[in-house]
Amino acid sequence: MYNDPNWFFTDDPVQMWGRQLVYHEVRDGDDQVITPDNRRYTSLRRAFALYRVGLGDRGPGDEQLDVMRRTLSWLHCRRYEQPVIEANAKCPASARHEKVDDRRVICDVFGGSRPLFEHYLLHLDMLGLTTLIDRGDYGLTREGQAALIMLELTRPRSGVLTSVRWLIYEIKQGKWISVDPNRWANGIIAIEKNAG
Repeated sequence: MYNDPNWFFTDDPVQMWGRQLVYHEVRDGDDQVITPDNRRYTSLRRAFALYRVGLGDRGPGDEQLDVMRRTLSWLHCRRYEQPVIEANAKCPASARHEKVDDRRVICDVFGGSRPLFEHYLLHLDMLGLTTLIDRGDYGLTREGQAALIMLELTRPRSGVLTSVRWLIYEIKQGKWISVDPNRWANGIIAIEKNAG
């Protein structure tokens, strides 16, 4: 999909990726996320994997999405994990992870291969999730930030409701999952309850 001429990201970078998609409630079955190419998926994470970054039915699996999440997270705030908290909650010090330098990312995530790491950064740039800021230094695009929020919130350990049924409920309420922009700039996902 990454070359779909009909796809333009128009949402806010502090909102979870996926608001532009269509959500369909099914009475006696799995609710569905419908992408612009009219394919139906039973999870937002899978729609992202197969429609946005995949190659048809050969989209990235959970392990590859975790590599993407960790890499995007590192580019955003130089950490592998982004604490997820309620908007008004105080972030516990134990939830903040140490900053990691690029040599450690290359070792931990890319098996010590700098060429693989640099190639992956080019891949993320080609997808439009990152952009080159300075020679060899990348930052997240608006869509890259929204995708990182979605990848963090939809991973199994997040504890945040992101099932398609819950997302349909949020849309009917005129809401979508958003994060506090000030805390997001510091790498903390503080979920705003009444985002519109």
